[in-house]
Amino acid sequence: MVRYIMTVVSPPIANMQGRKNAKNLSTAEQTNFINGITKLINNFTYGELVAVHGDMSHNMHAGMNPNAPAGVEQQRFLPWHRAYLLTLEHMAQKYEPTFFIPYWDWANDQQVPLWIQTFLPNVSLPTEMGNPMSVPVARSPPKGLLPTPVKVQNVLSQNNYTNFAVALEGLHDSVHSWFGNNSTMADIMVAPADPMFFMHHANVDRIWSQWQTNVSNQNPNLTGDDQVLDPFPYKEVDTRSIQTMGYTYL
Repeated sequence: MVRYIMTVVSPPIANMQGRKNAKNLSTAEQTNFINGITKLINNFTYGELVAVHGDMSHNMHAGMNPNAPAGVEQQRFLPWHRAYLLTLEHMAQKYEPTFFIPYWDWANDQQVPLWIQTFLPNVSLPTEMGNPMSVPVARSPPKGLLPTPVKVQNVLSQNNYTNFAVALEGLHDSVHSWFGNNSTMADIMVAPADPMFFMHHANVDRIWSQWQTNVSNQNPNLTGDDQVLDPFPYKEVDTRSIQTMGYTYL
């Protein structure tokens, strides 16, 4: 198992950042995304961020940590990954100031976007033993079907946070599985090595933000230390508004 705790300090946001649909990116925006990821891979900070996701003690995926308090992982799934995505954007913006994570609307665009299909980087991850682990990104032939717009609408129809979060995580899981058993995306421990992970999760985050505009006063049920989205400098309450966090979806 890869375990790594990184120290993250998020810079202040000067301007509202817009995340666009991956199918609508200009050639320059496509290049900007690939260049930003490549620069982080080359200085090994991308691998550090990938390794953070391999540490299930952060309690951000249902059923992955047997020591997690009951229900906490389900409650943390959405806010933790919201902080995770924003951390990547902040890291990449140091090198590509206009960098943003595009969202892959898998319900309506049921294939990997053409412009990123050949971007299969080799990512070096730190390990507890000190020897880096090489993860060459691989994508297998698709397995099964991606969630449909009807399934997304069913998720959006939930009227309380827990039911919504559980349903959305279920759709999220099926997208990871769609990539095939031998794919990087199917291995939760290293899945973020594939940049498609972040584009997938941006869509999950977008669906949550849509739900938030329609259902008021429904938030994760977290108390005490569980509210802290370690290792990031955010608490759950900080993630309740994407506008406050400095971005929106276009």
